[in-house]
Amino acid sequence: MPSATNLIVVDYGMTLCSALYSRRAPPGCPQWTQVIEQAIFGSEWFDRWMAGEVSARETAAYLAPWLPLSPTAIEAQLRVACQGLPLNRGVVAFVGKQRALGRKTALVTANIDLFTEVLVPDQGLAALFDVIVNSYDHHTTDKTQLWAVAFQQLGSEYGYSTSFLLEDSVQNVAQFIALGGRAHRYVGDDELGAWLVTEPDWDRMGCTSERMPDEPRRRAL
Repeated sequence: MPSATNLIVVDYGMTLCSALYSRRAPPGCPQWTQVIEQAIFGSEWFDRWMAGEVSARETAAYLAPWLPLSPTAIEAQLRVACQGLPLNRGVVAFVGKQRALGRKTALVTANIDLFTEVLVPDQGLAALFDVIVNSYDHHTTDKTQLWAVAFQQLGSEYGYSTSFLLEDSVQNVAQFIALGGRAHRYVGDDELGAWLVTEPDWDRMGCTSERMPDEPRRRAL
């Protein structure tokens, strides 16, 4: 019989939050979104940024040749664009219920420095999660290494066999299950709510996600 679940692990981009800061253009800069999505998300720069190899300041300088803004103004806009992004209510409700039941919660994300500096305090994420692990701070985007950091921070009683992952990535869901955990692929609040109703024993199941459509396009966060 599978072990009881004592830890809920949640991804950020396209799971906890589906809003894209790249869509928040400053006044007088209509090319903002296209430049961000091509020069950052469509290149290796974003991987380097999430791995802690470059910072928001360096990213702003990198973007300056394509935008009618100074590097300082670009960095300021990136920070502004990361504020006030809405969270997916179904995921927030799910996490809150699990905390109320006494389970630990961990937010594990491949992300950038602005996530730690802006998004975490702006969205009050420290009140939702016992542990927050950001790839930028650990210089790796390998989720297996980041999950291990979360387990280590929480204590020896936490590991794959007692953990449940909610994540939008097909690859990460499959990998978490292969390592002995339980997981479900997030595709939207409505689907999550329906799945929780149809699978009341989800926290004691083995491979809990059978429906895995193709991976979405590269995420902005």
